[in-house]
Amino acid sequence: MGANVPARVFDGQVYRLITAAFLHANLTHLLSNIFSILIIFSRLEACYSILEVVLLYLVSAVSGNILSNLTSHSPYQVAVGASTAIMGFIGALISYLIINWSSLSVLGSLRRGLTFTIVFLVFSSILYSMIITRSSVDVYGHIGGFVGGLFSSLLIFPPINPRQSLIIKIIGTILTTGY
Repeated sequence: MGANVPARVFDGQVYRLITAAFLHANLTHLLSNIFSILIIFSRLEACYSILEVVLLYLVSAVSGNILSNLTSHSPYQVAVGASTAIMGFIGALISYLIINWSSLSVLGSLRRGLTFTIVFLVFSSILYSMIITRSSVDVYGHIGGFVGGLFSSLLIFPPINPRQSLIIKIIGTILTTGY
């Protein structure tokens, strides 16, 4: 129906790289992803525009699903969920925090909030995947989404300090192309 299945994607159904991020295996899966998105979105909204966040969601979902397909143990492995994009959101928050750390010192509460959100999400993701879902988590999809969000945010989003902009865009272009 639209799940990420390597054999189908390699046969030309590339739309599955996007549609899989909007499908979920069950109600628990859907609710946990909605909860995570709500937590992260409130932080991202303070940093980026809605259009940039939607773009980040799509880029992260696609990059996570591509890595999932390339590392799949079976050509018919089915993967669904927003986790690839959620991990991309975490990567983007980390990128934003690193690039703008000194500029955010004036906004101490935002910097503390972003740091807490990142630590909480990374910890809860590890805990959730180890205890609750065990073998059903697509680890490579998560890694691909994280790296896609981290690198693409360097390319797409400008730093607070405009003098850093060109350097960050060059680094983002190199990393995104290399990935």
